Amino acid sequence: MKLTAYITILIHLLVLQCSTKQIKILQPEGYFFDESNIFQTEFKKEISDILDNHEKSHGVQIVVHSTNSLNGLSLEEYSLNFANQIKVGQKYLNNGALITIAPNDRKVRIEIGSGLEWIISDNYAKEIVKEIIPFLRIKEYEKGIRLSIEKIISKSSKVSWKIENKTANRFNKNDLYKVFQFKAKFISEELTSEKIENENQNKYHLMFEFKKDDSFRIFTTIHNQYQLEFLKTNDFPLITGRLINLDPLTFQLLDFD
Repeated sequence: MKLTAYITILIHLLVLQCSTKQIKILQPEGYFFDESNIFQTEFKKEISDILDNHEKSHGVQIVVHSTNSLNGLSLEEYSLNFANQIKVGQKYLNNGALITIAPNDRKVRIEIGSGLEWIISDNYAKEIVKEIIPFLRIKEYEKGIRLSIEKIISKSSKVSWKIENKTANRFNKNDLYKVFQFKAKFISEELTSEKIENENQNKYHLMFEFKKDDSFRIFTTIHNQYQLEFLKTNDFPLITGRLINLDPLTFQLLDFD
């Protein structure tokens, strides 16, 4: 029986589409929820120290979970529910990652937060799973987890996750690829004909305006397109986005509140 690989994008902004069945959660050991007890204590401490340092220095949270049972759920439902219950990633940034192993079901899944999916694409996540499957197949769980964590850390540490303290609506080249928060009003959703470099990026973008009538656009991802109705409001929601272009002024959506 082949080990089945699942990849998903974890979207914290909307969880109404998935089951809300509560999952019993054990006390964590560092960054591990090792219900199946497939990792040695020394290994969990070593990797937790690495993950703690990564979270402190880069703001990205990576959690490992093993489970004996999916509780009648699909692995997608189970993993998504678990991630939302323990709240992986930082508020406003959605930059968490969850690696779930169900050894009895011979399944593994990597959940990537919507903020991280600009950095870790679907294809890259699939490559990680392909590389760790040979280890998991022979129950070398620690080698597989070590490899996957190394790759996620390598990618997620290349950008800043600090929310910049800038209230002005004018940005310059020094602001590129930094994260900002602001309030703005939705105007329209438009199709763009320009080249979209990130494979997870939606071909549509959202037009917004600041209260001073300065407009800008936000790129969403293909995985949170169904959330757009929640943005179409007369209010001025708090938006968290990464600045990716100055002309036209363009952000990648990380979160809205």
